[in-house]
Amino acid sequence: MFYFMKLNFSRFAVVLVAFSLLAACQTTATEPVQVAETRDCFSEAPLPNYTVTTPLDSVPSNTRGFSGIWVGHWSDIQVGNDEALCHILVVENINDQGEVKIIYSSGVYRPWGLNSGEYGRYNAKVTPNGKLYATLGNGVEVSYQMNAEGNLTGNYKHGVAFGTLRKTD
Repeated sequence: MFYFMKLNFSRFAVVLVAFSLLAACQTTATEPVQVAETRDCFSEAPLPNYTVTTPLDSVPSNTRGFSGIWVGHWSDIQVGNDEALCHILVVENINDQGEVKIIYSSGVYRPWGLNSGEYGRYNAKVTPNGKLYATLGNGVEVSYQMNAEGNLTGNYKHGVAFGTLRKTD
């Protein structure tokens, strides 16, 4: 009889451990992932007063599409953090030569030494192949290109980070 109880207790313990592991996996798998769409990037990444000017009709269509306010995030590919840093790009003005005035804004991400949100106004350029390039105040080059979904795909410092930004109203 003790053998029977010992056997049932062992089975019970195995089942209990299995359910505990399953529950832990389910909790991890169902935890909400905080991406830029659910984060309030406007509270994380500061912006100055700005005005977005509608491009003239003489501005090529592959350049006109950049005009506006774009919100998303940079990913930290070194640690696999897809929503590392909130980022806002404001394309204020585009002329028919592809010269662009932008505001580059980012939030806080301590692993990269960004302890407070910051922004800056920069001159940028849209190339004939449809990429927007800018050099930030720290010397880092960023580039953006329109993807098939109408979002911007960004590249920070030649592949250190990548991001996707969506146009907002």
